[in-house]
Amino acid sequence: MANKAVALYQSVKINGKWTFRKVPEQRLRRLSEGKYHVSWYEGAKKKMEPVGLEPDVARAALTRKERELALIAVGGKIAEPENKDSIRVSAAVEEYFADLRLREGKDGYGVAKKTIQAYNRRLGLLTEYRPSACLDDID
Repeated sequence: MANKAVALYQSVKINGKWTFRKVPEQRLRRLSEGKYHVSWYEGAKKKMEPVGLEPDVARAALTRKERELALIAVGGKIAEPENKDSIRVSAAVEEYFADLRLREGKDGYGVAKKTIQAYNRRLGLLTEYRPSACLDDID
């Protein structure tokens, strides 16, 4: 049987360090603004997805994920939207880096090696955090 446990976490600063703190059930009705994440388990791996800053959006995302997992638990499947025009962020990032590598070190039109490393670090976080996201999903 699939795990149906879903929790809402808020990013909070404790002793000068940012961390995630689980939002207790009794506080779900009166949330303040903040960075929220929905957390659940897929097999033995914990998944965490950002859901935004607004309390209403965070509650809606929590409910949606609970319903998705309940559907999966009874044998249902979540249909992936079929948008053939959408390009995956990971594919766009790979194409971008291929272009950067072609221009690496060329005078006047080139890109510095450290610039590529910095972009790789930053865009790598995006592709790691949301590997299946489409460009249409990113603002």
